[in-house]
Amino acid sequence: MTIRERQIDLTRSAILDAAVEVFEDRGAPFTVQEVADRAGVSHRTVYRHFDGRQELLNEMGRHLDDIVEGGRHDGDDPKDTAELVAAVRAFLEFGSENSALFRRALLLSIDGGEWRTDRDEHYWEMFRREFTALPEADARADWAAFRHLIGASSHVLYEERFGLERAQAIGGLERAGRALLADVRKRDRAAAKTAERPRQEPGP
Repeated sequence: MTIRERQIDLTRSAILDAAVEVFEDRGAPFTVQEVADRAGVSHRTVYRHFDGRQELLNEMGRHLDDIVEGGRHDGDDPKDTAELVAAVRAFLEFGSENSALFRRALLLSIDGGEWRTDRDEHYWEMFRREFTALPEADARADWAAFRHLIGASSHVLYEERFGLERAQAIGGLERAGRALLADVRKRDRAAAKTAERPRQEPGP
């Protein structure tokens, strides 16, 4: 990596860190200028790295994922649901330690669905490759339930609404995620067997 490429990465990371700070302080109604001011760069510099506020929001979600995972690269993303569940604890512990941030993220995801990242799309495609026989509508409903269970915002709800300790909340969500996947796997196998059965011709 050249010095210039390194500087570009550092500037981009500083902008994303600033966006996270502004988001945690104020929530979604922040401006690009506020992020630029917090990062100590110009408005134009932010736009050189991001097309606009929406891309900044999406990349902020990925940036948080990278922080949780210790800076893992795209190629190291979980390859299947088993790997994804194995990584859940780190996400949930981060959510517990940053509850104000994830409370805002939860509200943002509900209000207009703005809090989405391309990593979510990657995980959905991974889920669909693993469970190919389920009808599309069932698969999407199961994925939504699973994604909710393994989300840090769910952990915030478990702790704050039900008064659970961190270990209790994480353990409950992990067990629920695994149980849901076991049920999905069972129904996917049943759907595959049904599809393989020869169709009986109607009688005379």
